[in-house]
Amino acid sequence: AQALEAVNRWDAAGFSVPQIGVNFSSGQLMDTRIVDHIKLEMDRCDLSPERLGIEILETVMVESEDHAVVDTVLRLKAAGFRMELDDFGTGHAAISNLRRFQVDRIKIDRAFVSGIDADPKLRKMVLAMIKMADSLGIEALAEGIETPGERQCLVELGIHDMQGYGIGRP
Repeated sequence: AQALEAVNRWDAAGFSVPQIGVNFSSGQLMDTRIVDHIKLEMDRCDLSPERLGIEILETVMVESEDHAVVDTVLRLKAAGFRMELDDFGTGHAAISNLRRFQVDRIKIDRAFVSGIDADPKLRKMVLAMIKMADSLGIEALAEGIETPGERQCLVELGIHDMQGYGIGRP
């Protein structure tokens, strides 16, 4: 509710914020009522589903053999919400989970971004993630950019979406 109200305030102030991401835990996703609750909040704030990205930690996918979590994620996706896999690369997520959870975007974890401008191995790893995402029709975002060098390196690798203190402070 707070995130959606913030979007309304930004809209009223004239800022362009096409989408906001909100993290959800496996416990929250096990709640069969959460889809209706999110839809109700979206209606209350008069926002369309594509304005909300549902961020799921990679570890939630790995640990989610619970059918309730999978069902909830698929119901959210069917309702028009975007699915984003947060902290990508830090867990043991199978590529099949990208399809099972119908992921729209991976968020490449800071562990692969920090110092990328000075580490050729990190560049190769991130490039592989970008190419995999691109070949699957999934967007990629780099998290935790703190320096101009990291930003420039990621731009050269083909990352268009970035977040971190080197881009802008909250």
